[in-house]
Amino acid sequence: MNDSIDPADYDAGSATDSLDIWLIRVLQTLLTEHSVTQALLRLGQTQPAISTTLRRLRDLRDPILVRGKQGMVPTEYGASLLPAVQRALREVEFVATPHGAFDPAMSHHGARSGSEFLTT
Repeated sequence: MNDSIDPADYDAGSATDSLDIWLIRVLQTLLTEHSVTQALLRLGQTQPAISTTLRRLRDLRDPILVRGKQGMVPTEYGASLLPAVQRALREVEFVATPHGAFDPAMSHHGARSGSEFLTT
């Protein structure tokens, strides 16, 4: 299975233009909590903020979550998104996490002070 993204497959006018990390984080929380109330408590947000985010997510393709007897129930499509959402958030976490201190002695890149560009 190849998880890489081919830039040629990217449609500049696609629904992904409106996705951001916050939407993905809220989606993951809603899919795991099955409750707008629990999601807003976990994320420290207000009910209108989570409802607005859910509305934006539903604009993508599907209701994603519907009201059930025991809270919010993911649609088949919504449930199918959870593994990809969790994977995406792990990747974002990896990118945002420092991976050791920078050691200039170990760097293979040259550095310029800028003085070589000055002329007198």
